[in-house]
Amino acid sequence: PTRRSSGLRALWVREGWRLDAHARAGIQTNLNTARQRWISALQQEQPRAPRAHLELLADAVMALVDHRMSLAAGATRGSSPLLDAAVLRVAAVSPSDPPSAVSTGGVGLQSTAQPLFVSKRESAINAAMRLFGEYGYAAVTMSAIAKESSVSRPTLYAIFPSKISVLRQITDRSYHVFWSMLHSLYTSTSDASTLIGGTIEAYIDLARSQPYIVRFVQFEREADSMLNVRQQEYITEVATVLCTVNPHLTSYQADVLVRATVAVVNDVCASDTHGQAASQDLMRVCLAVLDIGG
Repeated sequence: PTRRSSGLRALWVREGWRLDAHARAGIQTNLNTARQRWISALQQEQPRAPRAHLELLADAVMALVDHRMSLAAGATRGSSPLLDAAVLRVAAVSPSDPPSAVSTGGVGLQSTAQPLFVSKRESAINAAMRLFGEYGYAAVTMSAIAKESSVSRPTLYAIFPSKISVLRQITDRSYHVFWSMLHSLYTSTSDASTLIGGTIEAYIDLARSQPYIVRFVQFEREADSMLNVRQQEYITEVATVLCTVNPHLTSYQADVLVRATVAVVNDVCASDTHGQAASQDLMRVCLAVLDIGG
């Protein structure tokens, strides 16, 4: 990887589609083998832990290792010991841990019912979201969106004059509820623990409900500079709050841990093996990454 935003897994997601089926299968086998090694190592530390819990921890640890490598590739200094310590904290999270004292404030995103009728605009947006998330923004054409959505090219261009207009519609819609919730949360309380817990809960909900758009934003932030700026503003805000909860952290360290937490949530929620029942365990994993005691 050559950019801070890309680690090995990010590179696989961004570029793996270019390979033929045989090559993809081989790389996926290697990734699964690496995952199994982590599961086996974690099982030695927690022999009584359920398989599902070990898989959750393994995916979280792999996300942290990937994030550590991406920071190293970007010549960012001082992050390795910080993330190594986070890996050890995550590996120690057991399924029998009590719920954390950090409150979420009950601010999770509200799910919305799917409409019975889907317009051509909605069909195009949904198709583009899937394609952008799977193949990356640069690799997707308007023709591909038209084909995926079963909308004719002339109709698609009548709705969206360009690919960037599709992208902005997706990102604005997908993140509107999330950012609105964060604004309400951060203006309704000054309790740092509640802010941290509520933010984690909301982002977990977003990653579960909008996996394609979350993956797209994770790997393709350069496609829309305004989205990148807005995301950085919220990361900085959360990092500032984290410094209040964890005074021994510097602003740089807090920023690294917040980004690492985002990477963990993204990777764990992208896995089909984790269901809604794992949300509380994932919350504890996130708090462990942030070095907040349970």
